[in-house]
Amino acid sequence: MTVFTTTAGIIIGWLALRGQSVWPAVIAHAATNGIAGAGILFLQPDAQVNTLLGPISVGLVANIPWALLAVYLLWKGEPK
Repeated sequence: MTVFTTTAGIIIGWLALRGQSVWPAVIAHAATNGIAGAGILFLQPDAQVNTLLGPISVGLVANIPWALLAVYLLWKGEPK
């Protein structure tokens, strides 16, 4: 959860700075909350879930694209 929160915070913070408003961040946060549990819907009812790896958005596998985007945004620099 800490890794996900950090990477999502970087991305959502970048959106707020880029949009010069809190509304892009609000919409991104709401969308993230809305799809956070979507991976669970595709599991078998009796499946054992390893939440450390996935399939929910705070799992390490699902966090890879978020982390790559956050690293890119940090590397790119200030939003213009």
